[in-house]
Amino acid sequence: LSSVMTTEGIFIKRFSGKHVGTVNALTMIDYFSVQALLGLILRAGRLTDYLQAVAPTLLAPYLIAAGVNLLVVLPLIWMFVANKKATDGAPADAAAKPAKTWAEKADAAKAFLKKNWVGALVFGAGLALPVLNTTLPAIAGLLYWVSRTEGFTTLWANKPLRWSLLASGALAVLSYPLQSFGLPLMAGALAGAAGKSQLLGQLLGALFFGQLVSSTSQAQLSEVRVPFVGEVKIQRLIQAGVLALLGAWTFLTLAPGSFLLAAAAMAAGAALMALTGKLTDRGWIKYVGVGLSFLSLPLMLWGSVPALFAAVLMMGVFAGPAYNALGTYFYKNIPAGKAEGTIAVRGSIFNGAISMGYGIMGLLTSRLHMAFPGLLWPIVGAALVIGLAFLFLPRFLPGLPDKSLKDKKTD
Repeated sequence: LSSVMTTEGIFIKRFSGKHVGTVNALTMIDYFSVQALLGLILRAGRLTDYLQAVAPTLLAPYLIAAGVNLLVVLPLIWMFVANKKATDGAPADAAAKPAKTWAEKADAAKAFLKKNWVGALVFGAGLALPVLNTTLPAIAGLLYWVSRTEGFTTLWANKPLRWSLLASGALAVLSYPLQSFGLPLMAGALAGAAGKSQLLGQLLGALFFGQLVSSTSQAQLSEVRVPFVGEVKIQRLIQAGVLALLGAWTFLTLAPGSFLLAAAAMAAGAALMALTGKLTDRGWIKYVGVGLSFLSLPLMLWGSVPALFAAVLMMGVFAGPAYNALGTYFYKNIPAGKAEGTIAVRGSIFNGAISMGYGIMGLLTSRLHMAFPGLLWPIVGAALVIGLAFLFLPRFLPGLPDKSLKDKKTD
């Protein structure tokens, strides 16, 4: 995942130019739209349930995923991603080098191990250290290894990049484990084994659509001519598509057959789009704690599914654009010629933070035997700390917009 993020980040940095914020927003919209379409509208997860029921010991879904990666994704990458390395800002052909011989590759491997033996040793010790049956020592060892690289040294010396990196990591520690670890546990606790999958799908839908609704306000695009309508901003077409997805999800799943509730959901989504379009990148970063504070709702009203829906939805509304704003800020402040190393470090630290969050939540559930709703206490506590810290974060990120709200003339 880190290598994929590194490649994607370098492509975005190299080809988007001053439009990096819009490109970042579009990639998020693309990702969450696919998730919503396959998982919530088409309910592709039913295929997984069927395969697991027919052959529970064959791990069929994982084998299918591996086959798709091998037979579809890899050939696409091979065909369309340039197999050349270019210096930052230089055309790919200008920096192309002949392929290395096997002897040159062996020498490069020896040089790598000579330079990185301490980090590799610490990481290996973390893998072998049986502390509380947790992956935390290995994750810490890997992060230590990353911290000894040249890219990390360059990044850490740049204060804006440093604060952006730490902020993204803090959000990742909380939000990703909550999405992939916490929500399934909450669904199981509230709906039992029989209704867990249905409730989980609805919770993920609320999270995805929260992120989609606000992310569409970040994609500032040009206009196109639509027959019988005239000039229309592409952004409005994207927002219309997201609202159509929201209406379809409501009509097919949340309130089957109800046109009235589907229309109400689309109207609420449109209102949220209008409100979130008023915030600048400074506002999204500064007030991400507003969205995180909604996680206290299910703690106070445990058992209320609507309260849990509202919490997940609002976390998504604020967290998605905050990630985008921090990523955009990071790309814009990378020193010339240092893109690949710093972006690679960012991807590694970001995924290390996610792994750290999984390890901590796993430790709380397996060794301390915490369960929901009790497990909400450390989650809400972490959300409170992160939200308060982000209130003061913009002062450490020079170059952000001066105001949290857009001026009417630039809206």
